[in-house]
Amino acid sequence: MKHSSPHQYITALGSHIPALDGIRGWAILLVIINHTVMLSPKPADLISRKAANLLGMGWVGVDLFFVLSGFLITGILLSTRDDEHYFGNFYARRCLRIFPLYYLVIPAMLYLLPLMMPDFDEMYKQTVGFAKITYLFYAQNMMVQPPLDLHSIPQLLLAPTWSLAVEEHFYLVWPTVVFFFTGKRLLRLSLALIAGAICVRFAFLTYGPPLSSITYVFTFCRMDSILAGALLAAALLDQRWKIVFDKQKWNVFTLFLGLFIAGFLAGKYLRLPFYETLGYTVLAGLFGSVVNLVMFLPRTGRFVKLFDNSWCRCFGKYSYAIYLFHIPAILLARWGLTQLGIPQESGLAWILLLFSVSTCISLAAALFTWHAFEKRFLALKRYFGSFGRTTPDRLAAAVKE
Repeated sequence: MKHSSPHQYITALGSHIPALDGIRGWAILLVIINHTVMLSPKPADLISRKAANLLGMGWVGVDLFFVLSGFLITGILLSTRDDEHYFGNFYARRCLRIFPLYYLVIPAMLYLLPLMMPDFDEMYKQTVGFAKITYLFYAQNMMVQPPLDLHSIPQLLLAPTWSLAVEEHFYLVWPTVVFFFTGKRLLRLSLALIAGAICVRFAFLTYGPPLSSITYVFTFCRMDSILAGALLAAALLDQRWKIVFDKQKWNVFTLFLGLFIAGFLAGKYLRLPFYETLGYTVLAGLFGSVVNLVMFLPRTGRFVKLFDNSWCRCFGKYSYAIYLFHIPAILLARWGLTQLGIPQESGLAWILLLFSVSTCISLAAALFTWHAFEKRFLALKRYFGSFGRTTPDRLAAAVKE
């Protein structure tokens, strides 16, 4: 079997990889279809109901985002570890990417929306009124909150931001970790923290239902997905592990796919808490193996083309804004289709139509904010280094003990 050249991955890690944009595009489409199913009536016929249940599995798109973030951010940090302004440049560039749109959208939902909707439900006033400060400081996922009320528009609008909080916590601490841990020590620490996430989930579940509801959103319960991506980035910069991951790429993918299917069936038919225990880790391994395949397979191959195409790359490029806008887009599309007299009882056809319309609205809003707002802040990145544009030799030196 022909393996990649010694510097193929290292060179790619220091440049733009189109297929990874496509993976991000798949992630956001999965999230949209999941929430579309959640906000649609349950289909009456059996086939449509089964199809809707399958589409409802799109929540895994969040885990795909996590794995990809861990992979890319760790690669960037390792490649710039010796920069004079390592910390300053990283945090400045992250702030320019994340904060402007977030602090435009979130305050609007928290403070302007109540003025526009005076008939806000009492649950929103009590819950969000108490928790506003947590949304402003990315701590919304650290609170034990009541289950999501699908009839509460404000709760729906704010619900997806829990995953942004998890990523911000990662951005806060991981640069320091990478600065002091490289090579084998970083790999061992990542593995230890992944095991820690599993232990935290088991601990939460042991203490009953009031705490088990937070295992899906709590940072220490979900850090294994991001760390799986970080582990892959660190491993592929080690020549010995790189050869192993290249040679065994399909075997690793098959292994995690089999584990996920087996765990899913065990959870469904044996009523075992698969996701809340080992499931998120298995899912992270599966998506990590997908990223690994993309890094080693030819760009012209069929598998890579699933991600490296213009549509997926487009959604990937604007995925952050789409993520913030997609719930309002679904609600707006649902209202518009209802006004047109299209019956929601049409089952799967309604779900697919609502998904298509809301996806177009989300993309249009993302394109508008990108060109009118976001890219003006992103242009300022040029003053804070050139992360992600490094040479192979510099990347190879960054991971030495």
